[in-house]
Amino acid sequence: VMTIAHGDANSGNQTDWASSTSLPVGIRVLRVSIRVTEAFNNSATLKIGKSGDDDYFATFGDTTLATLNGVTSDEVYLVVAGSAVLPTFTLSGNPTSGSADVFIEVSA
Repeated sequence: VMTIAHGDANSGNQTDWASSTSLPVGIRVLRVSIRVTEAFNNSATLKIGKSGDDDYFATFGDTTLATLNGVTSDEVYLVVAGSAVLPTFTLSGNPTSGSADVFIEVSA
């Protein structure tokens, strides 16, 4: 679980997951879920992906982030190839409030 707050990633990609949470070679990302614990403002967008790649696992828009809820993205069935990668996130919109827990479910 990674907690992302409004002050994170306003200037671009972040890789705040610990190195121990790198995704090994050949891992398939099945699902990315978030639980909004404090509603975001300013039409924020949260993108979850892998470091060094613009092909995101999931994108959560302002409607989702403004709602206290648990949301699952069903659009993610990407295989991580090459070397192990660290999950990354981009939070845009410069919100001044908001917090979400991010869950990445994988399968070998």
